[in-house]
Amino acid sequence: MGMMLDVDVPIVQASCGYAHAAVIGQDGLARALGSDEFGQCASDGKDHTLGQENKDGEAHLLQSKVMKGMENVKALQVACGHYHTLITAADGTVLTCGRDVKSGENEQDAEKGICRVEGLWGIYPTGISAGEGHSAVISSHGDLFTWGRDRHGQLGQGEGTALGISTMSTSQGPVPGSTPQPSPSPMEPIALGGLEHGVVHRAKGRVNQRMLDTMMEMGIEKAKAEEALEQTGSLGVEMALEWLYAEEKGERMAAGVAPRSNRSIVPFSNAAAVHQRSSALSQIPRRVFGVRRAVLVQCGGSHTAVLTDEGKAFTFGLGRHGQLGHGITANVCTPREVDSLRNHFVVDVAGGMHHTVFLTSEKRIFTCGSGEFGQLAHDDMQDKLIPVEVSPSCFEKDQGDEDISITSVAAGSYCTFFLSVEEFHHGDVLIDGNAVLEALHQTVRIWQASQGSRGKLELETSIDFLFGSAASLLKVFGTFGSYDIDAKRLEDCYKSLLATLDEKVVVCLQKSTARLCKEMEMHRVLLNSPERAGIVFCLMMNPLVAEPKLMFLPRVCKIVSSISKATKEALVYLWSRSCPVDILATRVVRPLRRYITACLESDPRAGEEVIRAISVLGIVEEANQSRVLDADRNMLRALPVEEFYNDLISERFDAFQDYIHWRRGQELAATTRGTASVPFTFCAYPFLLDSAAKSRVLHAEAHIQQQQSVHQARFEQVFGALMGMQRAPGSIASLQQKNTNHRRDTSTSRTQTEPQQAADRGFFESLRGIWGPAAQTQPMEVDEPEPADQLQENAGGRLHQTQSIELLPPSQCGVPAEHPDLCIIRVRRDHLVEDALDELARQHPNDLFKPLRVHFIGEEGVDAGGVRKEFFQLVLQVLFRTEYDLFTFFPESRMFWFNPTSLESKEVYMLVGLIIGIAVYNQVILDVHFPSALYKKLLGIPVGLPELKELDPTVGKSLESLLQFSGPGCVEEIFCLSFAMERTVYGETHTVDLKPGGSQLPVTNENREEYVSLYVDEVLNRGVTEKFDAFAKGFLLLIGGGGALHIFRPQEVERLVCGTPHLDFKALERAAKYEGYNGSEDVIKWLWNTVHSYGIEDQKHFLKFLSGSDRSPIGGLVKLPILIQRAGSDTNRLPTAHTCFNTLLLPQYSSEQKLKERLTLAIQNAVGFGLQ
Repeated sequence: MGMMLDVDVPIVQASCGYAHAAVIGQDGLARALGSDEFGQCASDGKDHTLGQENKDGEAHLLQSKVMKGMENVKALQVACGHYHTLITAADGTVLTCGRDVKSGENEQDAEKGICRVEGLWGIYPTGISAGEGHSAVISSHGDLFTWGRDRHGQLGQGEGTALGISTMSTSQGPVPGSTPQPSPSPMEPIALGGLEHGVVHRAKGRVNQRMLDTMMEMGIEKAKAEEALEQTGSLGVEMALEWLYAEEKGERMAAGVAPRSNRSIVPFSNAAAVHQRSSALSQIPRRVFGVRRAVLVQCGGSHTAVLTDEGKAFTFGLGRHGQLGHGITANVCTPREVDSLRNHFVVDVAGGMHHTVFLTSEKRIFTCGSGEFGQLAHDDMQDKLIPVEVSPSCFEKDQGDEDISITSVAAGSYCTFFLSVEEFHHGDVLIDGNAVLEALHQTVRIWQASQGSRGKLELETSIDFLFGSAASLLKVFGTFGSYDIDAKRLEDCYKSLLATLDEKVVVCLQKSTARLCKEMEMHRVLLNSPERAGIVFCLMMNPLVAEPKLMFLPRVCKIVSSISKATKEALVYLWSRSCPVDILATRVVRPLRRYITACLESDPRAGEEVIRAISVLGIVEEANQSRVLDADRNMLRALPVEEFYNDLISERFDAFQDYIHWRRGQELAATTRGTASVPFTFCAYPFLLDSAAKSRVLHAEAHIQQQQSVHQARFEQVFGALMGMQRAPGSIASLQQKNTNHRRDTSTSRTQTEPQQAADRGFFESLRGIWGPAAQTQPMEVDEPEPADQLQENAGGRLHQTQSIELLPPSQCGVPAEHPDLCIIRVRRDHLVEDALDELARQHPNDLFKPLRVHFIGEEGVDAGGVRKEFFQLVLQVLFRTEYDLFTFFPESRMFWFNPTSLESKEVYMLVGLIIGIAVYNQVILDVHFPSALYKKLLGIPVGLPELKELDPTVGKSLESLLQFSGPGCVEEIFCLSFAMERTVYGETHTVDLKPGGSQLPVTNENREEYVSLYVDEVLNRGVTEKFDAFAKGFLLLIGGGGALHIFRPQEVERLVCGTPHLDFKALERAAKYEGYNGSEDVIKWLWNTVHSYGIEDQKHFLKFLSGSDRSPIGGLVKLPILIQRAGSDTNRLPTAHTCFNTLLLPQYSSEQKLKERLTLAIQNAVGFGLQ
């Protein structure tokens, strides 16, 4: 008996279940009719299936009712299962009613009203479908989520729990056009095409290289990254991260990833197993691994079909009748592509109880599964194990009619519909991001134009719809197929709203932000999935979050501090790849910095709120350091490290105590394997500390080491004298092992084996012969130590008497060789390197950890800092000379790098590293010019093309152009390169293969990335491995053992070694103090006028004359304490300086010209402690 549906508005969408139906009217309201036995109509629970006949025998109109709870909700989609209904609201909320398949199969278990699917909070659905007892949703990212019954694997969650009900086809013979496969044996699992726990048709061990590189840039070990990508089928970095950080087995199962031992297909075994699985279900929506960029999902009775934007069709679930189209009747519990449709672009799919229908872009229809009732539209009623095309002859038409063009397909339980309409698009009722933004701006314009007289409700609704809904934010600003957020578009939207300067707009945005914060707090557990990282990203971009009075920021920090590792990694990815640096600084970094400072100003103790904010800033800083290359291989600009510095913390924190607590926390964490609670320290968050503060930490570590060495030396001196014992001899090389445990392991910095260590132990003894006989000296003498204050005085008297004769070698100069409180270095200026080698070779290992005292034999200078500055500068000037051939100079960048063809031994490179390390240990700034690659390698940070480009700009740009070349022509013909490079060795050119047989292997478009990688590796790593390792060993001997060095960033290590390159003499003038002058005298004005008028070279000469170094200390010249002292009245004497104390002795000259002449003469001719 036919019936008419009584709906007073046009219907835009309809869906039918087993005994009920639901529709959406043009007014956006959801209505339902039919059986409400399980609450699937959200009505009064009565059965409205049959209508009443009137006295004329005509059917009454069947009344539909607006679903209870949906009266004020705009619905966009509706889907009916057998006994439940799914509805999508305009704000992205997924609602459901009917039998509660989430919590059990009890038929009395039914929802009598609309309830929200909480597990989908923050996920905007673009497609929904319902089956007999399961449901599926496609997100705006193109991900598939399923929940409900999983008896046959219809959820596709790859847990190996689906059981094949039968391995026998209901057909009586082979299906025409199919390739039957043998049925599995009753007890033997079957894997199809290598399909394993969600890895779809991928060979084991093959992963996406770009995704692998991205994960390695995040700091994830290669092996772990490869495993995660393999397990998730290289479907995306976010997927792999979620798999990787699911720490417990249960969490991995919840993420939809099964153990390796489970297979995708499990045959029928016994009735007990089937009974055990009869109640198998998933209580919450889970992402389905194995299919990405999904655009359409259709649930059949107990199977599911999914289409992607590439026209690929995937199916999984019950396969008893062949409805999966895989040519078998076993169940499949993970998505598997339908092989027979690989050559077709599938645009529509429908699922019945036991059959599936596919429509391709060529308007061809394929069906598979049960044909018992003719639902496959074939001549026979046999089951089809693979999709078989429906013959066009089945579409009857009247003579003269045009050919029928099928645009959509639909399926009932045992029937099939072919629809022919002019236009049909799935999801065309869904919201469009551009339309939402335009509607929002239009509402704001109407509000402002009416001066607030109309549109108030629309304004509140529009703003709340977008900024108060997590799902809407991701839909409008998200990206299909990835979790990227369009940060520029989001920023423009916020700016346009706040640019109105309308109080009502701001209030509405504030209310929406508060609502979103509350929603996030309520659903904090759901934030532990990568796809929801975009919600945190969007919220922190909100300008109102940075407003201190609104107190949003502490709430957001509390939320972020509790999210999972996977979500944090996803946040790192978003902040590093999706957010321009200017927006990152304005919306995230600076507000967090200001908040931390404000909290510490009100309470100097670091409370929970401060610690949370610091931890969030740490995630942002990690993201900033991860900005390497974009998709087009262009270097992404990162924020300078200074952007994260906190001046208040850097100036006020106790470096000594903080370092001690930090090291104790590290030891506690190591001994308890991370189970114990470690106290908070600022050293654990080094990005907060500026270079000067970090330098104080390093110096605190050095001070502790110096004190320990001094105490040990005094102990040995006292007790050795009492016991008549001599000091035990030691080898400096024995300390190599001390820093091994603290160095990061890299490809070019490997831990030495015991034989290697044994071979190096005596290397210092061999240094005397490196530069020939001049370095051979008499056996060293060990004098009785003198008090520190008498040491230089006595030495000075003896040296004064020998100035007119040839200077004695260090062992005979009369200066004591050892002192319990000092490390003594005695050198002659004309035998500088030889004496330095000899002095270093004789040192006891612990002596190098004492404060350094350098004595130039034959000179009267007292080393209070200035003498050792000059010593280091002179030694390094000699070592970097071209005749020694230790380093190669690159004129274009004016930098040095290790000479790969040098014949010098590794001990020489260790000496260079040791000298630089001793200088840093003793707070001496050096004038050395290494590229950032050196400092990155010292910290264990990988180096690549950007570092090579800095060292050799021409070669770096050439390699970049090779990577970016897109024609015309091919790489092989245009560049004519092979896997080899040329080196010049003593005037002769040699070819170096980058790989075996490389000179015969041309560089092509396919292998050019490998060529660039090998070229860069040869220059920066492989070609200089031995030399760099030796250098690093010497450099880290003193400063690498305590761990303080690793709180530095590479650019900060460079400043630690070289100081700040920029010389701001205005800052030096502001920092100057005076003695004998008050700073306002003419001579002082003349002095600074003269200094400011100098060129850069003379300014460096002045700085070196004054302080002993032409480099600025960390923090700039404002950190250099200088004293200008009056040295009498007008005179012809030159100005003098005490470099140890940064003091300038300046006579009160009578004119500016005279001052300039005297000062210029002094700074240009000063060498050592006198004039040339």
